[in-house]
Amino acid sequence: FFLMIRRPPRSTQSRSSAASDVYKRQIHNGSLIIDDIEDSSLQRRGKKCVHMIYGQDVSINAGNVMYFIPFNYIMKSAKFTDEQKVLMAKIYTEEMVTIHFGQGVDIYWHNQSFLNENKVPSEAEYLLMVQQKTGVLPRLAARLIGVVLDLDTKEVNRLSKFMESLGVAFQIK
Repeated sequence: FFLMIRRPPRSTQSRSSAASDVYKRQIHNGSLIIDDIEDSSLQRRGKKCVHMIYGQDVSINAGNVMYFIPFNYIMKSAKFTDEQKVLMAKIYTEEMVTIHFGQGVDIYWHNQSFLNENKVPSEAEYLLMVQQKTGVLPRLAARLIGVVLDLDTKEVNRLSKFMESLGVAFQIK
């Protein structure tokens, strides 16, 4: 990670402060780096993939640390109560596990020839995978907003479903 940004590590406080400006994009960008490696992609949006420039070791490290920078910021922030932090940690963990399961299903599907299988996923299976993969980050944001704004469960569920749908639509487009 530090090779990519061309800076040596600083104290945890400096990393947390810097993360406050960009943490919203960190998880998504980290997931794209890892996804490109897992899919053996050469390009993303018309440019060389990160791992094609910096190598897989640096890129895996960068992608993984980008999952944790926002979480570290939340846990160290004085803006949230301890109760909010515990709930956000629970939500963050649940959703990050879900996104990895969704990615795992995608990996399974594009590696079926290795397993001597050729099953085409049904529409329902595909939509579930996309909900678990691309719908997670918008849903995560909605759930965290719900904690911060102390929204009731019904409001959070509606907002989460809407945000998840945006992620799914983005994937399908």
